[in-house]
Amino acid sequence: YAGSGESNIRRWIIENDWLECIVGLPLNMFYNTGIATYIWILSNQKSVHRRGKVQLIDATEWYGKLRKNLGSKNCELRGEDIDRITEEFLDFSESDNSRIFDNQDFGFNKIVVERPLRFSFQVTATRVQEFGEKMGDDLLGVVDILRGLFGEEVQWDFNVVKRDFEKGLKEEGWKLKKRDLDLIYQIFTEKDEGGKPVVLKRTKNGVVYQPDVELRDTENVPLKEDIQEYFEREVLPHVPDAWIDFDKVVRGYEISFTKYFYKFQKLRSLEDIVEELLELEKETEGMLREIVFEELGVRILGRENR
Repeated sequence: YAGSGESNIRRWIIENDWLECIVGLPLNMFYNTGIATYIWILSNQKSVHRRGKVQLIDATEWYGKLRKNLGSKNCELRGEDIDRITEEFLDFSESDNSRIFDNQDFGFNKIVVERPLRFSFQVTATRVQEFGEKMGDDLLGVVDILRGLFGEEVQWDFNVVKRDFEKGLKEEGWKLKKRDLDLIYQIFTEKDEGGKPVVLKRTKNGVVYQPDVELRDTENVPLKEDIQEYFEREVLPHVPDAWIDFDKVVRGYEISFTKYFYKFQKLRSLEDIVEELLELEKETEGMLREIVFEELGVRILGRENR
């Protein structure tokens, strides 16, 4: 993932244009190593035609089977397989087993997508009871201020509630600590998609909303794409109130052989599947008939022998 040690190493190598080629090797080629393995070919003196490019060679199907397994190792590269890899590398062209990419094709910007926190506010008997248990009877006068300002109706704009409540406290001579205010808001509010976005601050550039950490999401934007254009096309149509936290944008690099060498396998037709199911059903009926008849035969013989 972007920002990880592995991603940063890939970024350092690729952005310095040292990566010439990656060769995907067959599975189970190394002793007790079941994961996919690759050869990275690096150079700080790339040929002119290779500059800014990376070649991927899929050699996962080029191997010879061992006569006897060594743990999970069950294959090896033969001389002919090594020759094929070398030929693909020197040829440096597109084929079924060779792909050429720009360095930037492997890069992406990981963006953090924020959505605003939304509250509804209401003074209810249950919440007043909770207030008394958590805040103590000495502060019950605060509840009178809340009731006087908002009654027991649901308030959908927490920004107005906060403004009017803190103004009312000041007028009545109450001086509450921030942690007490936060607890009061916690008791009398709940998250509600119907509420208006909670304002964090106002700047000369506009309003900054309080993000809802539970709605926070991330998107990987290809390096060749403009972040804002991608956001407007892929994100905003689904969540119109979202925004990007540009302070948290992280660049990463990822190379997926499965993605680049995916081979589409045509699905079987519905007719073929139905035909096979019917055939299996016939076989199953035959087996069931044999079992039933065999069981009945055993019972009949048992009775005759009594």
